[in-house]
Amino acid sequence: MYSPEELKSLHGFVKQTGEGNLKKMMAGGPMTDVHVNMLVKCVRACSEDEFATHWEAGSFPKIKFTPAERGIQEKCYGVWADACSRLGLLSQQSAKKAA
Repeated sequence: MYSPEELKSLHGFVKQTGEGNLKKMMAGGPMTDVHVNMLVKCVRACSEDEFATHWEAGSFPKIKFTPAERGIQEKCYGVWADACSRLGLLSQQSAKKAA
């Protein structure tokens, strides 16, 4: 489980960073361009507090997903968390406490 402050910080980072730069940083391994696109859509569709709530619940704001995005919807929060932890955007200690 990540703290609301960490999730709000991630929201701000994603919101302020260009999509192309996010793809360069985050895409690789299980984190695909489609995952990055979904993360950006979710961040743009809600406030920091709403984003943190959705993350904890594993839910999504009311947005339209492409067929490719719908296909990975169930596992995307885990992929996002792994990629963000790898980059230092989320604390790995917080993730270990939740396990």
